[in-house]
Formats: sequence, C-alpha cells, structure tokens
Amino acid sequence: MNNETIMKIYAVIWSKDKSRMPDTKSKEQSEMFRVVKSMWVESFRDISDKTAMDAAAKWMRETSKVYPSDDPMAAIYQLAKPQLVETEGDCLELADEAVCRFGYMRAESALEWIKEKSPLIAACVRRIGFREYCMSENPDVIRGQLRGIFKAEKARADATGQIAESAKTMVGGRETTTLKIGDIAKKMIEDRKP
Repeated sequence: MNNETIMKIYAVIWSKDKSRMPDTKSKEQSEMFRVVKSMWVESFRDISDKTAMDAAAKWMRETSKVYPSDDPMAAIYQLAKPQLVETEGDCLELADEAVCRFGYMRAESALEWIKEKSPLIAACVRRIGFREYCMSENPDVIRGQLRGIFKAEKARADATGQIAESAKTMVGGRETTTLKIGDIAKKMIEDRKP
C-alpha cells in the first residue's frame, strides 16, 4: 500500500462527504492531514492495493449516509482486513489429518501442506512442533496446548492484521520480515552487535 492508493481511498470518502476534505490552504491542517495519511499508509501496508480499493468500493456502495461520528477510513480498513474464519476444531482436524498423511518423519512436507490449507494453523502447528504433536504420549494434553496456541495466534492475527510465521522474527508483536525497518528495529539490531 502506498500514498497514491491512500489518496484514492480518500477521494472515495470525499466524493461521498465533501465536508471531510481537509483545508490544504491552512498549513496546520495540511500537516495534520499528512501525519494522518502516513499513519493510514502504515496501517494498510499489509493489505494489497486491489483489496483496499475493493473495500473502498464496497464501503461506497453499502454506506448510504456518513454521520459526523463515523470514521470512514477505519470502516474501509475493517472491510479490507483479512477475516480469519478458522476455528479450534479446524486447527485440530487439520493437524490430525497431516499426522495421518505424513507421519512424524516428513514434518516439513506436512507443514507445507498445512500452510497451503491455512497459514494460521500452520503457524500454530509450527509453534508446538509437528514432531512433538505426532509423538506425544498424552494426546489430550498436546491437543489442549495446540488449542491454546491457536486462540493466542488468532487473537494476535486479528490485532496486528498479519499471521506471524515465527516468533524468532518478531519485534513488538509484529514480524520484522513484513515491517519496514524503522528506528526501533534498527536500534534492536544495533544493540545485538558486539
């Protein structure tokens, strides 16, 4: 997502409600709009341009009136944000099916297969360890642990808008591989250097 797409989304909002258009003649309002726009660019960064524009079009079609307390950009973001429909039962079912198909010797193949079906469930199974799941002496306990990991990962995915592949690559609850390295990440990297 880039500034151009955000401006297109703002154009959709302004076409519906011209009173929300900032006064760019005022230096203070212009600066405030620039800051808010950059915050929305950061929020939308994990969402493709096409998905964001589709969400803006859906918002335009389905919103008959915009009230002063409404936040159109937040509404469009909610429409564009990926919805996770998997349940704990789906997680256990997919993990069990992978065990039956691949066994404990082909863990990487099993995780790739699970990832094709659901990246969220694959991240959960990776966290618990596929071989550990296969070879557990107490299946009820390991299934309960997987259920707990699934709840936590789904909550994090809903909050951050992304699925974390590995906790090793995270900074501040978000994956650094999808973040633009900012001041915080640079500082953390510098702190690790001897």
